[in-house]
Amino acid sequence: MLAEGPKAKGHIPYRDSKLTRMLQNCLGGNSCTAAIVNISDASAHVDETKNSLRFASFTKKVVNSAKINQAAPSAELLRKYRSEIDSLRTALSKGVQEQRQEILKEYEAEKEAEKEAEVKK
Repeated sequence: MLAEGPKAKGHIPYRDSKLTRMLQNCLGGNSCTAAIVNISDASAHVDETKNSLRFASFTKKVVNSAKINQAAPSAELLRKYRSEIDSLRTALSKGVQEQRQEILKEYEAEKEAEKEAEVKK
């Protein structure tokens, strides 16, 4: 649990809560993290305040190892994707033409069979 603190290996297991699961990708990794905790001085909310503060204190101990994101050269990627699209279109058009030819052959074979059946009658 996150409330128990980080393990010796530096891995912080996330506790089973909806909030922590939603924030899991933001708590560590390549981001800056800020935690805002609402607390109350009412005696009815002591447990919730205590849990919130514990969560915030351990969230504060999360160490981020931020790295500069490397963007791929957009012009190069664009050329690559365009060539891939062109090759897929070519393959698709060849496949469609082959299907058309097969359908025409089947249609012609059916017409021939119908003509032969009429001649036999």
